[in-house]
Amino acid sequence: MLSSGGTILAAASAAGVSRQAVTKWLKPGHPFADAYNHLKRLLVENTRTRLLILGDQATTTIADAIRAGDTHAALQIVKGMGLLAPPPIGETSHQTTARIRRDRADRVQRQTAEEQRQEDLMAIVAAADGDWQLDDDDDDPDPNPDETATPPGNPENPPPAGTEKGS
Repeated sequence: MLSSGGTILAAASAAGVSRQAVTKWLKPGHPFADAYNHLKRLLVENTRTRLLILGDQATTTIADAIRAGDTHAALQIVKGMGLLAPPPIGETSHQTTARIRRDRADRVQRQTAEEQRQEDLMAIVAAADGDWQLDDDDDDPDPNPDETATPPGNPENPPPAGTEKGS
């Protein structure tokens, strides 16, 4: 129904479902919509193939009509091919120069912005490195000023196997 130009209501009626159901089925991503769109692509491809097959016959018929004096057919062909339109006019040397200057300015602006972004990033990293390093001039008091490192023989920190004295 739908593929032959019928309405959603007619298709719904023919399928025995509501118009809302068909509308829902036609939403992108629904399997029905995917299948319906695939069918439409096949129909378009088939039509183009058939027209290509007829192309040779069509050009022969048009050529015969033009030879027989059918100026209307000749004019339609010439118009359809765009042969009556004036050729595109290129830009002037002033326009070319202006475009090149704009392109260069844009490139320089992008490069400057990128360099500034990199400098800003380096400044942020440098500032963060300063925050991560603890130096002796720190204003923060040492949380355990009296503690010293655990001696190697301490049971909490035994030496690696095979390194004890006498072994």
